[in-house]
Amino acid sequence: ADIGIKGAQGVVDLGSSVVGLGSLATGGAVGQGMRAIGYDPEATNKALGEYLSPSQKEAEAKVQAADGFVDTLIELARNPRAVSGGIAQSIPGVFALGGVQAMAAEMIATKAASKFGGLATEAGAAAAKEAVENAAGRLMWVGAAGEGLQTAGQQADQAQGAGREYSQYALPALAAGAGTALIGRAAGKLMGDAETSLFTGAKSAGVSGNLPTRVGKSIFSEGFLEEMPQSAQEQIWQNIGMGKPWDEGVGNQAATGLVTGAALGGSMAALQGNKAAEAKPDATPKP
Repeated sequence: ADIGIKGAQGVVDLGSSVVGLGSLATGGAVGQGMRAIGYDPEATNKALGEYLSPSQKEAEAKVQAADGFVDTLIELARNPRAVSGGIAQSIPGVFALGGVQAMAAEMIATKAASKFGGLATEAGAAAAKEAVENAAGRLMWVGAAGEGLQTAGQQADQAQGAGREYSQYALPALAAGAGTALIGRAAGKLMGDAETSLFTGAKSAGVSGNLPTRVGKSIFSEGFLEEMPQSAQEQIWQNIGMGKPWDEGVGNQAATGLVTGAALGGSMAALQGNKAAEAKPDATPKP
């Protein structure tokens, strides 16, 4: 039950991102209009949280109360429920991004196949596969940009919900989103991106190696290279947008991002299957 509730909170977070992006594009008007008719994602998530089990509530409270990077790592190790809950809450956003990447890959594949009679033909299918593989880098950018937009939107919406003015939160939210996007793309370029490979079929985007190697690489990439610095800079910009001390909670968020990112990344790499950094299309399309 706890996992389902955390997943529902993730859906609320995703909706908050969309509203926040609308607010960023309209000087805050979208969020103001939504709140005028009762929209309140913070209250919704708080209400959902009341249905969590006592052990889940206790685990999350201990992690949230931890002071600094090391203390938070210790509490996460002592309270694995907080880790599983964090992963569950992130899943709706992961699948939303994956859906966008999948649509982009489908558009690329369809366009390439249309020159050879469509996807139903052998030449068309081969052309589609080659086109998606060649577009792996662009598809990783789609995922990174989407993650950045989610971050910017959610931070903007949270700040507006806390009573901050558009002029106070817009630039910090955009900066947080840009940082998240750039860090995510850099990590994918260095180590590969299992999520892009899973959602688009672009094997060259994935993490190379056998199962233990893939999992190890993704734990390092998603945890240390991506989620830890992303979470740290997001917290800094959120603090600025909220008018708080810039370093408040940064160590806590960095540690939480490290552990949840590593766990989710390792899982994605295991699901990815054998990569094929060297994978080539099965056939060369001929007109």
